[in-house]
Amino acid sequence: MQEPITKYVKRFSTGKNPKHLKEAMDAMIPQIEEAGWFTIGFQDQFAIQAHPDDFDKPDVNVYHSGCGPTPSLHKDRTDNPRIEADFIKTTPMFQNTIFEELLEESPVPYIRTRIFKLKPKHCFRIHRDIDYKFHLPIITNTMNMWVFPAHNVNHSLHTPLTGDNYFIDTRIAHTAINGSGYDRYHICMTSYLTDQEVFDRIAPFEVPLAKDNYPVIKGNPQDGHNWVLDDDEHG
Repeated sequence: MQEPITKYVKRFSTGKNPKHLKEAMDAMIPQIEEAGWFTIGFQDQFAIQAHPDDFDKPDVNVYHSGCGPTPSLHKDRTDNPRIEADFIKTTPMFQNTIFEELLEESPVPYIRTRIFKLKPKHCFRIHRDIDYKFHLPIITNTMNMWVFPAHNVNHSLHTPLTGDNYFIDTRIAHTAINGSGYDRYHICMTSYLTDQEVFDRIAPFEVPLAKDNYPVIKGNPQDGHNWVLDDDEHG
């Protein structure tokens, strides 16, 4: 039996104006490029929250703190002195910005917050994460999709820039696709709270995920060059 996507993806408001979020990111991209991304294949990451110890290490780029696949940071691991919950100090570039406000005002304590830049015409391998994630779309378009291929879910979904954040149960098989010609920017974070503790703190938690809530692609898929987007989010 196919399960509803709302079991695995939940949407809630951050209270932030999406235009202001995008404008802030657009303004910061040149500084981010200058500081340097942490690159993994076709995805770049950049730390908004870092481990406090990394600020005092001249040989460490604090904007790479906690970046990359680091299963050793899981709270249940006992063989690593660091866990995800340690990555809570806002990096200098993001202090006194709308992004720090977002972290400080949230009823859910966010940890290990990073920017993910997914390059055009690429996707992730199908995988499962150790824990859930939150994703806040910042620069996106309707050609950016989540795909959950498991037979009991079998769903694809675009998460638009609306100022809403998404709790995504990335512990199930998934991938993300950037089928456009533009970079996709999401802010990704997690929390040390359990799922139920998260849901208890955010109300109303769920915003409808029905098809009508999302931009759609018009045209015949066979006529690829004639596809028209309902909106212009790529900016």
